Amino acid sequence: MSMAAPKKTKAIRPGAAEYLGLEWHQGLQFKLALLFLLLFVLLAGGALWSSRTLVQQNLLVDSYRYDEASGQQLANGLRALSYDAQTLAGSLAQLAATPGISQEALRNAAPRLLRGRPYAALIADFGIWPEPNALYPGQERASLFWTRHEAGFQPRNDYNDPRSAPYYHEKWYTPARYASEERGYWTGLRSEPLSKQSVLTVGIPIRDGRGFLGVATVSLSLPALAEYFAGPAGPSAGYSLLLDENDRLLAAKGTPEPLTPGTPLAEIAQRQASYSALALALHKLDEQTHSEISKASLYNASQVSALRDGTRELSRQESEEILGGIWRGLLPGADQLKAPMRIDLSQAPPDGQPAYGILFELPGSHWKLLRITSTVEGFAGANHLFQTSLLVSLALVAMALLAVLLVVRVLLVLPLQRMTHQLAHSATLDEALNLVLDESPRNEVGLLAHWQNERVRQLRESIDNARSARVQLSAESHERKNMQEQLLRAQERTALALQAVSDAIVTTDEHGVVDDMNPVAELLTGMSLREARGQRLEAVLRLQMAGETEASGNLAELTMRRGSRLDLTEGLRMKPHNAAERDLVLRAAPIRTRGRLMGAVLVFHERQRRELGAPEYLSAGQELMDPLTGLRTHAACKRRVTALLEQSSQSHALLYLDLDHLKRINDLGGVPAGDDVLIRVAETLASTAPVSHDVYRLAADQFAVVLEAVDERSALAVAEQLRASLLSARFYWESQPLAVTTSIGVCCFDGQLTALEVLRRADDACVAAKRAGRNRVMNYNPAMDRDVRAIDDDVWVRCIQRGLDEDLFHLRTQWIVAGSDYAAEGHAYEMLLALEDDEGFWAGPAAFMPTAERHQLTPSIDRWVIVQTLRQLRERPELVEGLAFASINLSALSLVDHGFLEFLAQQLEPQPQLAGKLCFEIREQGLSEHPQAAMLTCEVLHRLGCKIAVDHYFGRHMAELELLRKLPVDFAKIDAQTFKDLGSDPVEQILAESTLRMVRQLRRRVVVYNIDDPKMTETWRKLGADYFQGYAYAKPSPVIFLPPN
Repeated sequence: MSMAAPKKTKAIRPGAAEYLGLEWHQGLQFKLALLFLLLFVLLAGGALWSSRTLVQQNLLVDSYRYDEASGQQLANGLRALSYDAQTLAGSLAQLAATPGISQEALRNAAPRLLRGRPYAALIADFGIWPEPNALYPGQERASLFWTRHEAGFQPRNDYNDPRSAPYYHEKWYTPARYASEERGYWTGLRSEPLSKQSVLTVGIPIRDGRGFLGVATVSLSLPALAEYFAGPAGPSAGYSLLLDENDRLLAAKGTPEPLTPGTPLAEIAQRQASYSALALALHKLDEQTHSEISKASLYNASQVSALRDGTRELSRQESEEILGGIWRGLLPGADQLKAPMRIDLSQAPPDGQPAYGILFELPGSHWKLLRITSTVEGFAGANHLFQTSLLVSLALVAMALLAVLLVVRVLLVLPLQRMTHQLAHSATLDEALNLVLDESPRNEVGLLAHWQNERVRQLRESIDNARSARVQLSAESHERKNMQEQLLRAQERTALALQAVSDAIVTTDEHGVVDDMNPVAELLTGMSLREARGQRLEAVLRLQMAGETEASGNLAELTMRRGSRLDLTEGLRMKPHNAAERDLVLRAAPIRTRGRLMGAVLVFHERQRRELGAPEYLSAGQELMDPLTGLRTHAACKRRVTALLEQSSQSHALLYLDLDHLKRINDLGGVPAGDDVLIRVAETLASTAPVSHDVYRLAADQFAVVLEAVDERSALAVAEQLRASLLSARFYWESQPLAVTTSIGVCCFDGQLTALEVLRRADDACVAAKRAGRNRVMNYNPAMDRDVRAIDDDVWVRCIQRGLDEDLFHLRTQWIVAGSDYAAEGHAYEMLLALEDDEGFWAGPAAFMPTAERHQLTPSIDRWVIVQTLRQLRERPELVEGLAFASINLSALSLVDHGFLEFLAQQLEPQPQLAGKLCFEIREQGLSEHPQAAMLTCEVLHRLGCKIAVDHYFGRHMAELELLRKLPVDFAKIDAQTFKDLGSDPVEQILAESTLRMVRQLRRRVVVYNIDDPKMTETWRKLGADYFQGYAYAKPSPVIFLPPN
C-alpha cells in the first residue's frame, strides 16, 4: 500500500502581524523591569542605612583584641616559667663546670640555687649528670639528683647503681650534646621512674675547654603546671589549651569536658570529633615546620644517625624530631616571641560550631598556647546589632514583595488563570484543538494567546494528515512483525534440528561455498565450522567415487545445476583431514526460496556406523580421548610430560587453564550450555595454540597445553595469547552472549622434576592466578606452594583473631561525592577497615581479607564493623542529620549466616531510625553464588530501612541484569578501572554508557569508584553516574566522617 500525501500547512494570516505593534511602555517586560528597579533601589538604600547606623566594625576588632590580649598575658607567664627553669639549669651547668669543685661541694651548693625562685613550687626535680670519667676520673656514674618531697628536695643516688640502665643513654640526656648552653633542650612529656609522676625536663649541656662534660636538668611537674595554668583568672568566653612541641596536652582551662593531660591531641580528636578540625590544623603547621627545618642549612644527617645510635630505644624519626626542635632554637630570631597566629576552625567543642583560635608559640620550650573562642561567643556584642539590622531588612523585603505580588497578580496571574481555566476544561483532544483563547489584552499575554491559537490551528491540520498515515503504517508494521516472528521461529527450529540429528549436514550458498555445518559434520570431516566456513565444498568434503582416480567435484554445484535431488548410496569415499578414508552415503538437494536458487544442502553419514552401530575409526587409545571435546585426557597429558622428561633435557612448559565462573553458565542454560562452551573453548585452544604443541582436557573445566622446547618467556607469551583469545571470542547460548575467561598457571620444567610435580606446580600457579583476581597468567614460583600459603594463612588468622579479641581493628572513612541531583541529601561515606600489627602499623583489607574469606572469619569482621559504625553514629547525633548514608561492605558468608539478621535487628533496636543511614555493599559474585539467601537477606534489610548496593557490578551478562532486576537494590557500584581508556576509547564509552543506561532503566543509582583522575568526573557525569568515589576526591581517613573541604 502507498502512503497518502500529507496536506500542506496553511500560512499564518496576514492580519496577525498587527499584534507585534505594541508601544514600548505597554509591554509586560518593561513594567516588570521598572518594578524590580524600584525594588532594588529600596533594598539598596535600606542595606546602606543599616550598615552605616547599626554595624560597627570596630566592635568586632575590639572583641578579637580582647581575646588576644588575655591570651598574651597567659603566654608571658608561661614564657617566664620556662625561662626560669632554663636559667636554673644553666646555673647548675656553670656550677658543675667550675674548675676544681669537688662532688661534695657541688652537692651542698646546688640546692641553694633554688632559693628565691618565683616558680620553685613547680619544680619536681633537678640534677647534674656528668659524662663517664669526665668531671670525676675513675667514676663512670657520678650523678647528683634531687627530687621533691614534703620536707623539700632530697638527694637520690639510684641512677649511680651499676644494676640500673646507664643514664647517659637516656632520651632526656643524649640530645643535650647537640644543644647550646644558652637555650638547652626541652624534652617532651615523660614519666620520671623515681617520683612516678609526669614531668617536662630542660637539659643544659655542661661544657668547658675539655668539651662536653655532662648535662644539668630541671624538671617541671605536670600536675603543678596544670594547676598553675588553670589558676589565674582569664576571659569569660572560650577555653585554653597548652600543648608541648609534639602536640601532647599539658594543661587545659575552661574546656567543656575534662581532658587528661599527657594525651596526644590526635587521640583526643578520635574520641571527641569536635576536636578534629583543630588537630588537623596543628598537624599541617607541624608538617610545614618540619619541612622548613629539614631544608635548612642546620640539618645534619650524621647527627641524626649519631643520636639514634647513642640513645636507648630511639628511632630515626624520633631522632630527627628531637634534633629538629634543637635546630629550630638555633635559627635567627628563635628567642623572640612570635606574633600570635589566628586559626579559623569549621567546628570546635562544645557544640561543634565554627570557632577561631589564637596560637601563641613560646620560644625555647616550643610550647603552644591556644585560645579557642566560639564565633558566636566572640562576636556576641555585635550579634544584637546584626539581628536588629536583619529584622529591619526583612520587614522592608516583605513590604516590597507584597507590592510585587499585587502588581504581578493584576498584570499576569489573573489573565493566565483565565487561560488555564479554559485549557483545563477541554476534556478531549478535539475540544482542545477547537479552543480559542482571548487575544484582547494589549501585552505579552494577549500576544501569547494569539500565537497559541495559530499553533493549534496548524497542529489540527498536522494531526489530520498524521492519522491517515498512521493507519497505513500500522497495517504495514503488523505484517512485517508477523513475517519476522515466522522467520525467527523457522531459524530456531532449523538450528535445533541441525544439532539434534545424527547425520552430518552441510549447507552451501549458491556458489558452492560452505556457510554452515552441524557438529556431526565437523567430526566426520575433521574440520571445525570456523575453519570450513568460507571454503569451497570440495576443499572440505574430499570425495572420490569408486574406480575413479580423480577427486569428485563440487556436489553442491552439481545438484544446483541439475535442479533436482542427488543420491549417492554406493561407491563414495571421503578422505577426512585427521583420519583414514571412510565410505559415505550422501544425499544432496538444491535450496529454493520463491523460485530463486539460494544454495544446496548435503546430508551424509558413514556406512559402517549405520550398519555396525559403532565407529570403526576410533583408535586403540580411545580411553585417552575426551568424548565431549575430542581432546586427550589427563592420563595422556601425564604420559606426554613423562615422555618429554625422559627424552631430552631441554626446557619445556605446561600451561594449566581453569575456566572462570563456569558454574554461572550452567546456572543460566543448564548442563547443555556448559557442554557447548567446553566444546567451543576446546576449539579455540586447538586453533590458537601453536601447531607443534598439544591441548588436553584435564577435568570438568580444566585444560592443559604442553609446550615443547620453549623457554619461560615464550611460554608466558603463548599463555597470554590463549587468555586473550578466549576473552575476545564470542560464545552464545540461545542467542544470549556468554563471557568466558580463564586463569592460567605456567610451569617450566626440564629433566629434574617428575610429571606429578610439574602438574602440581602448574596447578599451584593457576590457583594463585585465581586468588589474584582471575583472568590472568601467573608464572610458578616457590611462594605459591600450598605449604607456604598455609603458613601465611596461619599467621594472618592469628592476627585477625587477636584483632577481634583485643580491638586492634580500626575504622577509616572515604568520602563519596554526590552529584547535583543528590547533593542535598547529605554527605556519603564508605566504611573501610585496617588491622594494626605488633609494631603499630595498619594493614589494609587487601592484605588480610583473602585469608579471612578462606577461613570463614568475614562474618565476625562484618559484625565488628557494624557495631563500631553504629557506635559512631549514636555518639555524634549532629552528624546523622547531614549524613545521606554510610556504606558497609557485607561478605558472602554473612548472607548465609542464619544469625546475622537477628544480630542486626538487635543492634538497631535502641535507635531504629539509624537503619536509614546504613547501606550494605554486597559483591555481585556473592549474590550469584547464594541467590536464595541473597533474596531473603536483601528483603529483610530493605524492610528494616537499610539501603543495598551491588558491588563490582559489570552488567555484561543477563544473569547480572536479572539479579539487579529481582533484588530490592538501591545502588550499583561500577569500578572505573574497568574502563581505564574511557576518555579516549569510543568502544569503552559505548560499553560504559550501555551499562549505566540499563541500571538507570531499572531505577537504580550508579556509584562509580576507583576514580584516580579528576578529569574523568565530567565524562562519567555525562554518561549518567550519580556518585563518584576515589583518590581523585578524598583518600581514606582515620578521622571518622571527616567532612570534605
